[in-house]
Amino acid sequence: MRQTTDALFLGRQEELATMGGWLDRAAGGEPRIVVIDGAAGIGKTSLIRRFLADKARGCRVVSASGEEMERELAYGVITRGVPWSRVR
Repeated sequence: MRQTTDALFLGRQEELATMGGWLDRAAGGEPRIVVIDGAAGIGKTSLIRRFLADKARGCRVVSASGEEMERELAYGVITRGVPWSRVR
């Protein structure tokens, strides 16, 4: 199934505006780490895809995802975005 940001997307204007503010601050030299968390099926992935498609062009975005069963792994999700060869 092909994913697209053209699919019906309603609401979340407040969240998109907040994320846009974070991006503006990051572009101004204040790096950001953003965690999008919530119950399954509430639209986290759609929100992120819409934001990245609309606002984050030209930005370096590092993303990772995890499963609930990985919760006890120390730095589990973070290590997905950082190659071990660079960690010292």
